[in-house]
Amino acid sequence: MNQCTREKILQQVNRYLDSISKNEPALAPLAADAVYGGPMVPTDLRGAAAIRQYLGEIAPFIAQVSALHTVIDDNSAAIIIEITGIRSRCWRGSMFFEFDGDLIRSVQVFFDTRLLMQDMA
Repeated sequence: MNQCTREKILQQVNRYLDSISKNEPALAPLAADAVYGGPMVPTDLRGAAAIRQYLGEIAPFIAQVSALHTVIDDNSAAIIIEITGIRSRCWRGSMFFEFDGDLIRSVQVFFDTRLLMQDMA
């Protein structure tokens, strides 16, 4: 596994968040064999193409993804995020990244999906 500098990891995490916020999945700096897991996918997504397709499906419903707190250790990053939907609804969650060189090898997303439906009635 190739090492990546702290600054490069932070830059690549921000590029990933921007890829969602700007609805431009091609910006996501993913390794070809990257893996994505989260509460909205029943099984892990495998491969950059599958992950970018998924990001392209969810991004139109997201106005902004912002990093509130980031911890970087070796080739990993953990961030607390705030997601703002297109109807101004906000919720928090977390993302965990693993890197191989300067590309994202793994993304694990966690948030309470009940918040998506709260106050919808």
